[in-house]
Amino acid sequence: MVKGFMTLREHADEIIAFVEMTMISGVDMGCFVGKERVISALRERFKLGITAGECKQFVHKMIEDATDNWRTRWYDKY
Repeated sequence: MVKGFMTLREHADEIIAFVEMTMISGVDMGCFVGKERVISALRERFKLGITAGECKQFVHKMIEDATDNWRTRWYDKY
């Protein structure tokens, strides 16, 4: 998970540019409503404002929080 997230983070600018192009193209996708909000939220998800070490800790914390979380258990059951 950490390696995957860090790799995605390295390519965040390209991914964000792709999302922006998709939004501009007029493709009707409900998750892309509100360009500024979507792009801002996407940037935040990549944690671009923190160091690589802090980012790795963030990913480990996400994994820890998801372990035995009721939403995780119900999703797994589904």
